[in-house]
Amino acid sequence: RSESCRAYLLKEDTGCAETPAGTYIIVDSSESPGNNDLVYAQSGETTSVYRFVRGGAEDFLSVDDPRVPLSPAKSFEIKGVIVFLLRGLKRNWSKEKVDRT
Repeated sequence: RSESCRAYLLKEDTGCAETPAGTYIIVDSSESPGNNDLVYAQSGETTSVYRFVRGGAEDFLSVDDPRVPLSPAKSFEIKGVIVFLLRGLKRNWSKEKVDRT
C-alpha cells in the first residue's frame, strides 16, 4: 500500500484515447510529470485525464483532439501522474454476425 497512490474509476470519456469511460486508473501524487505523461488533473469542479506537455518556460495540458487548444498547466491542480490503467475490451458480437458453419 502506498500513501501517494489512489485509484479512480473514470465515469466519463476523457479527451485521451487511452482512458475512455470505464477505465480504472492508479494515480501517484508523488511522481513529477514528464513530457507526454498522462496526468489526472482538476480545474474547477471538473477532474479528468490530460496529456502533460513540456513547453520550455511554461508547461501545458492537452487532449488528443487537435481542435482543443493547449491549456496552461498552472491553471489546473494536478492530482498526480497515471502510473497504471486498466480497461475492458468491449465486444459487440451479435448472433447475426457470427457464422456458425
